[in-house]
Formats: sequence, C-alpha cells, structure tokens
Amino acid sequence: ETKIYSDDFSNTSPRKYLKYNGWNYTSTFFHSPPSCITDSPQGNYPNRTEMILGLLPFKISPNVASQVNISFQHSAIIHRTDTGYVELVNKNGQFVQLGAFNMESYPYWKDKMLDQNDWREEIFSLNISDLQQKLGTDFLFLRFRLVSGTLGTDDGWYIDDVQIRTGTSSVENLPNEQEIILSPNPASSFVTIRTNYEISNIAVYDLFGNSETLVPIYMNGNERIFDVNHLSNGVYFLEITPTHSKGKIILPFAVLH
Repeated sequence: ETKIYSDDFSNTSPRKYLKYNGWNYTSTFFHSPPSCITDSPQGNYPNRTEMILGLLPFKISPNVASQVNISFQHSAIIHRTDTGYVELVNKNGQFVQLGAFNMESYPYWKDKMLDQNDWREEIFSLNISDLQQKLGTDFLFLRFRLVSGTLGTDDGWYIDDVQIRTGTSSVENLPNEQEIILSPNPASSFVTIRTNYEISNIAVYDLFGNSETLVPIYMNGNERIFDVNHLSNGVYFLEITPTHSKGKIILPFAVLH
C-alpha cells in the first residue's frame, strides 16, 4: 500500500486548499492535536449556503494499483435537514459521491455536545479503473461539501486526519510528509529536498500525468537540490521513492518564475 496523501490539518504548517464560504482551522476541537478544519470556526454555519473544502489533487493510475483507500475522521453536527457530502472530483467538475452525512448518521452526533466520542472514522475503498471510467482522469481531489437549507443550522462539520492510499499491501517504515522538507514552495529556479531517509528515485508529474525523473544538481548528505527552470508555471507533484520501503510519498509543489 502506498500513501499518496496525508493531512492532519495542523495550522503550524498550513497547506493550500480550495475553501469556499467559511472553511478554516480550529484548535477548540480536534481528533489529533493541535487542530482540525471545519466549515464553521466562528459558530453555527449559516442557512441557504454551500460550503466547499477541496483538498490538494492526487494522482491515481490502474497501471500502478487497483484500489484507492480513502479514510478520515469527522464529526458531522449538521442539522437533520442539511447534508454534508464527500465527493471525488475531476478537473472538469465531474464528481462521484462517496457519502452523505448529518446528525442523524451517528448516535453520538445527536446530542450536539462536542467530545471525543463524536469522532468517527470513515473508510472508502474504490476501484481505480472504475473511477477512471467515470471521471476520465488520473488526477482527482477529495471534496467536502455542506449544503444548508432554511429550516435550521447547527455547529457544523469537523474534518481531521485524512489519509489516501493506493494498493492492497501494507507499507512498513514509510516516511510521512513531516519527515521530508521541500523548499521553497512555490519554487522559481531550484527546489531543495531534505530528509533523513535514503531516496532511490524522485519523479515530477504535472496535472496531465506527464512525468520525468529529476536528477539532483547538488547533493550533500540528506540534502538534494533540483533545477526546475525548465518547468512552466503551475502545480506539480514530486513522487519520492524511499530506498527501504515499498511505498512512495507524493508531495505537491508549485513553480512560479
């Protein structure tokens, strides 16, 4: 199994998301410290509103793995007449719905009292070939979308500890993103990678799935520097293969000359 996306929504290392109508960090309630992300950090969400959180895109391919496994922790204190949708979306806006939730979905959510019992893990296992037939692309992003009506509001939707993995075998000793430092991001001419892990290969992908192997122009111990002057402005993904692991780490970065 290969981890291709991971986020604990730590506001000490914020990432770029598609956020619409209120989504932001909160440190008052979380599954793993110090924070999670919610549609309503300042109180109840409003009526007649669509609130969208889109995470960074990730790449899947049936040539590499057959399954994609998506998991996250959440607490959906959402009014019984409103709905929080979990969706996979392609770059054209087409989507596949994975789940729909409100306070009626889980007994602990009905009392509207936030505590650790309110956290519930959701796991979705999806066939990659089926997804590509429906969405027609290797690159997808996970979207959380809360739609409210007119009859009432509630505390809101809290999301934490998102994990996206491909394949079926387990991975031992796979480094997480916090153990790999990539800077600067965005990059204009050069990008530096620092890690305590030995790396056997680094490839870069664009949003259309085109790839090339990156060869460092400088190496010193755990530090590698790569020239990205030839890359056009845009969003890319570094696919890092540790030497002593069956898995890979994929990190998004931007080029801005």
